[in-house]
Amino acid sequence: MRIKKYIGVVLIGLFSVFCFAESVTNSTFEPLYAQLKSAMAERDEKAVLAMLAPDFQSEDASGNVTNSEKMVSGLSKLPKDPNKISSTTLLNVSTKGNTAFVKQKYVMNTTKPSADGSSKKVELVSISNDTWEIINGKWFLLKTVTQEMQYSVDGKEVSHLLHK
Repeated sequence: MRIKKYIGVVLIGLFSVFCFAESVTNSTFEPLYAQLKSAMAERDEKAVLAMLAPDFQSEDASGNVTNSEKMVSGLSKLPKDPNKISSTTLLNVSTKGNTAFVKQKYVMNTTKPSADGSSKKVELVSISNDTWEIINGKWFLLKTVTQEMQYSVDGKEVSHLLHK
């Protein structure tokens, strides 16, 4: 009888893990990235921090690491860009236990005035690997690592960084 109970518990556990892994898809994270985008656009430091894990780390393409406090400090002082159009595309989502790994592409386009008064088209494209974890039933961004960043002005590449 104990063996049947043990097998039952193991099967329920395996079924739960399988269902969890199957249910975490792009549609799980698209609303979270939209919420983060909105909080950043509104310069809402509190809302951004509410989405980050307590030990959050951001690593740029040069290998510089920043924590959540440094990342959002001064966010409210950044000027809003009315010409900015950005999108985040989730390229891949995988899970292991209560951790999800998301590869995402961020594209930002805007126009900036040049010294002669004309407008310059600016584009920033980055590819990042993000790690999310569930804490008390809620997803939090634990880590983001920018793997590649490309900056172009009027269609000409100005900078292209690959993660060190």
